[in-house]
Amino acid sequence: MQAINNFFQTKRNVYIVAGVVTLLLITIVALALNRPAPKQTVDINNQKVTLVWWKPFYGSEVYGDIIKDFKAIPGNNNIDIQLVDKEYNDDYYKSLISDIARGAGPDISQFAMMICQHTKSL
Repeated sequence: MQAINNFFQTKRNVYIVAGVVTLLLITIVALALNRPAPKQTVDINNQKVTLVWWKPFYGSEVYGDIIKDFKAIPGNNNIDIQLVDKEYNDDYYKSLISDIARGAGPDISQFAMMICQHTKSL
């Protein structure tokens, strides 16, 4: 206790402590006032979303169960899936590649390993 009393006997030490305390308080106030505003959240549960699915392989009945299971997941009830019948041939890949390249491709598509021959186009 004697050492603390001796420390505060000189004005210089009192000024140093007062300066440090003042800087500490200014820093705390600045940090408290400079907090970022909370980010605005968007409720997407009410927004309708339609996904386009190109299906070249099987009939719509096969995909119906998949879509039904997908829509049963909580939060997916506002998502519609539009099935587009496509014939599985070379035109399918050409159409898929060109539509994806111009930003107009499907949201969901299926392809076999033959797509590897078109990787340079992507």
